[in-house]
Amino acid sequence: MKVLILGGSGLLGSKLVAAVGKLGHDVSYTFNEHRIKLGDFKGYKVDVSDVQSLIGAVKDVMPDVVIHTISLKGTDIYETNRDFADKINIDGTRNILEACKIAKPFIVYISSAFVFDGKKNIFTEDDNPNPINYYGESKFAVEKMVMSSNLPFMITRVDQLYGWTLSGQEGNTVTKNLRKLEMGENVEEISDWYNNPTLADNAAEVIAALINKSRNGIYHVVGSDFMNRVEWGIKTAEIFGFDKNLIKSKNSEKLNLPAKRPNANLSNKKAQIDGGVKLLSVDEGLKFMRKQINKDD
Repeated sequence: MKVLILGGSGLLGSKLVAAVGKLGHDVSYTFNEHRIKLGDFKGYKVDVSDVQSLIGAVKDVMPDVVIHTISLKGTDIYETNRDFADKINIDGTRNILEACKIAKPFIVYISSAFVFDGKKNIFTEDDNPNPINYYGESKFAVEKMVMSSNLPFMITRVDQLYGWTLSGQEGNTVTKNLRKLEMGENVEEISDWYNNPTLADNAAEVIAALINKSRNGIYHVVGSDFMNRVEWGIKTAEIFGFDKNLIKSKNSEKLNLPAKRPNANLSNKKAQIDGGVKLLSVDEGLKFMRKQINKDD
């Protein structure tokens, strides 16, 4: 099976290249500004605002599956620069879907827990999205574009991805906190933001398994814990052997950020059952990262 991963230079994208490739599929990926070499897999320089560059990659690969991971990063920028967010997410997806008409692939879109409002104890795939910020609105809008594209599809909603990064990739909550902890610096984390922290390697493995089993529809591919950022920071310090007292608590109200956060807890039961792969707790995910250090040594 030929699989084209759009946004393969990002954290989840690069993990998907490895996970899908491990299953024996013919994998290609795209990058934009940051070219990252991923094993022997073929990379294509693509700009989602340029439909011809997308058409060129799709024509060359003629994929059976396209995994769309491309998204503007940063929740608050969606509130302060909506036009730019729309250019990347909405217009970019429109171009992706136009390019996909050539090969008519199965399309997998990586969405977010932020499509929900956080007003229930737990959200399943059957719950209706009701975003409370523009990031969530944008992700939900793309979900609807994919679902109405007449292409077979799968929507996978993820939350707070973390894991070791490659050179040139942006850091994430865990890697940024570890850098500060290593230097003995205080780490300020937010006590009223709750998430399902998700190891990117694990999410990629589950998504690859779902694709391999020809699953479709909507899946919540998130970690098995629901906790606030302070709790997550303390676990990070403990598992990597740093002083947990360096983790300091603050409330988001003091930050005056443009975007509200939904504190949405997603059920991952369906993804685990249909994919046949366990979605890890924070303890398990962080211990996996720690083992990767030892393996590299």
